[in-house]
Amino acid sequence: MRFSVLHLLLVGTAFAAPIHDIEHATKRSDTEGLIGRGLVPVFPRNPVPAIIVAPKVVPKPVVKPKPVPNTPDAPVVPGGPIPHDPSVPITPDTPALRPNEPTSPKTPADTEHPGLIPADDATTPAKTPEDSTPGVVPNDDTPADLSSDGCLLKRCVRSEPPELTVNDRSRWKVNKVEETRKKGYNAHKDLDDIVTAGAADKGFKGNLNTNNKYNAQRQEYTGDMGGKYFLDERFKDLKFKEGEKWPESTVRNSDDQVRQFEEWRNAKMGELTDDDLFNFKDKVPEDGGDAVMLRTHENPAKGAMIIKESFNERNDYYRSYKYTMPRDGAELPKEYTRPAFTSNGNSAPTRWTDQTMANWRQAVAATPGADVKNLKYMARDNIITTHTTKVLEGVLEQMGPQGAQRGQMFTVRRTGGNAAETASFDAIAGTVHGQRPIQMLADHHVELGDLKVNAFHVLVEPVGSTTMNHYHMVIEMGH
Repeated sequence: MRFSVLHLLLVGTAFAAPIHDIEHATKRSDTEGLIGRGLVPVFPRNPVPAIIVAPKVVPKPVVKPKPVPNTPDAPVVPGGPIPHDPSVPITPDTPALRPNEPTSPKTPADTEHPGLIPADDATTPAKTPEDSTPGVVPNDDTPADLSSDGCLLKRCVRSEPPELTVNDRSRWKVNKVEETRKKGYNAHKDLDDIVTAGAADKGFKGNLNTNNKYNAQRQEYTGDMGGKYFLDERFKDLKFKEGEKWPESTVRNSDDQVRQFEEWRNAKMGELTDDDLFNFKDKVPEDGGDAVMLRTHENPAKGAMIIKESFNERNDYYRSYKYTMPRDGAELPKEYTRPAFTSNGNSAPTRWTDQTMANWRQAVAATPGADVKNLKYMARDNIITTHTTKVLEGVLEQMGPQGAQRGQMFTVRRTGGNAAETASFDAIAGTVHGQRPIQMLADHHVELGDLKVNAFHVLVEPVGSTTMNHYHMVIEMGH
């Protein structure tokens, strides 16, 4: 059988057609076949007609291409290729486009994030190692401050942080907390400078009982020591148990001073009558020997101490003191000034910082294997001083929900926090309950191993059903 060139071209065309067109063609009616198209007459009239049968081709399964991420070959249309509509003629593929791919402009290059393929999510930040720097606030989700002020929050320069922005009716503003914040900032920066300079200690190192200056004692304690704030999870390393007893150290006036005080008190009572005498007896202690200026509990093995009572200004007889007694209906209160009393030639008081350090030093000496440098926590028990409580009210306001829970403890750290927390730390550091411990670390920095204050942990304790609060504070020390 002989075929013309035209026959061969027609057969070749049939084989070259797309698979789905061939399959579709076999199902067409005769009227849509070759005869209907007017192609049969071109065949020669042979005795045995040649019948062209399209070869049976097994269609290959359409495999959905897998997208290649982050490359230009990733599929543009989700869900795979679009099926071909038989009524639409097939045109040759456009260079650089996949068959039947819509002609769409390319995604512009990412000039904001050089080196990223456009399919990448440029907004996803790279994961960085967890910051293990001491002093970072565990519950603070504020992004790290990398601005020009960031160094101020990290305490790496002497420049004072900017004033905290608050509204005029805030407790921070009304209680004038900003003034205290500045004092606290400078107090700890002074400590930093002393440590950096390697200055010698200037604190008192002797015995408080020498030359009958004070009556300092250390004894076992049988009363209620308190310290329930140490039950908080923050201090689990102490393994503190409720009802636990630590030895007690007290500082009182010398016997000579007690005698002088009682002589002054009795003489003053002889001058008073009626209500003035009643108020005087109520305000001025009868037994001068009971006037404790400092009471502490220490546990050097656990690196902790509690300032249970601290009344140096009022009860240290080396200092003069003014007793103020309000009177009913009187426009001005009645005032009585106690003179300062000497003892065996001693006339200058020993500061709170030196008395507290003397108690800690004595407790360490009485504890086998203890180290004076191992001071981790100092608790200030039952804070009732008006100025400090007003500052803490302002701090509670700034700390928000984290610090406003009555009956719970909140923490402010010196470094790593946001501006409000950093300002709150400085404000507490500027109170008498924060500044004195910082001063003790400065006066005895060599002996204590250059410790600094890292955080204040404040327990807000409700007073009955009233809106008043009592405060307890644990000062965390470290490097």
